[in-house]
Amino acid sequence: MTTKRKATGPVKLRPSILARLAEMAPVNDANAPTMRWLVRPLVSMALGVQTVSLTNLAGHTHNYSLAKVVKRQREASYFAVLQRRDDFEGLALPLTFVLVRVAPRSLDDGNLGGAFKAVQDGLTDGLSLVMPKGERPRSDRDGLRWVYGQRAPREHEQEHTEVRVYRSGDAVRALLRLSPTEPSALEEVLLAFADELDALLVREVA
Repeated sequence: MTTKRKATGPVKLRPSILARLAEMAPVNDANAPTMRWLVRPLVSMALGVQTVSLTNLAGHTHNYSLAKVVKRQREASYFAVLQRRDDFEGLALPLTFVLVRVAPRSLDDGNLGGAFKAVQDGLTDGLSLVMPKGERPRSDRDGLRWVYGQRAPREHEQEHTEVRVYRSGDAVRALLRLSPTEPSALEEVLLAFADELDALLVREVA
């Protein structure tokens, strides 16, 4: 009997909470010596994809041109997973993907998730190929959670999309490790909000 996985949706971020918790985040390993994250990602990669508001673009671009943009973004994301096959094929659902848009102009919350839609679909396409049978996602909501963020490029940095992959619930596990006491009651509360707390994984401190 196949167990139906719970569908998950995007998480909205609360900057004030993220900023306070980021101060407690441990320093990441030597792979990124200038960064600190709450949790080290299982996989981290940069895609040469410039995400834009597809809603706004649709109002100013011919449908054929818009379809080309979507196709190019989806294919680039798909092949990025295939190139990192060894990193992805050993993972198991559920997973949380943090997608960060690096661009000089920010998008509002309503457009940010839509800007990642083709990237999200391409990553899901890649996972459905490289992950073991029985563990592959059937859609971008099947055992996959998506958290969105954005930041301005640093000096000499080009526009791109950052992708970080975590086990779902990694934020809760990290917070419990930071707890100075036995996490009995705290653990119960944190686990109840495990899905929402994965939003903390987007926080990156330079």
